[in-house]
Amino acid sequence: MASFQIDEQIGYWLILLSRVYRKRLQIMLAELDLFTGQDLLLICLWGQDGQTQSDLANKLGIQQATLTRMITRIEKTGLVVRKPDYEDARVSRVFLTNAGKKLRQAVEAIWSEIENQVFHGLTTEERLLLRRLLMQLHAETHSE
Repeated sequence: MASFQIDEQIGYWLILLSRVYRKRLQIMLAELDLFTGQDLLLICLWGQDGQTQSDLANKLGIQQATLTRMITRIEKTGLVVRKPDYEDARVSRVFLTNAGKKLRQAVEAIWSEIENQVFHGLTTEERLLLRRLLMQLHAETHSE
């Protein structure tokens, strides 16, 4: 009977690569006084400012309570602000401040640099294929 080899599993390598990526991201984001995860929140808001907290939690794949803590922390740095929805005051929307908008270029540069560091050994075609496959898997598992 063949033995099950963890290190032959795709997930094993995804986890190891994710740790490398995350560590590099932590180091570089710290230079901007950001924590890992806060960049993803900003990225969501750069795409569409003024989203509800529940929409942001869904997009980020995190619990509402986790998002609330994240927003409270990043709000203290002056990068975002919460405002009640104009139609339903029970709903809170998150908006970028000018300082939050100004960070976009720096965060995008960090992501680009890490992308190049981690995937430098892949051709453009291989990068596109990997991205497509990961997006496909995410879409399939996110809908479950």
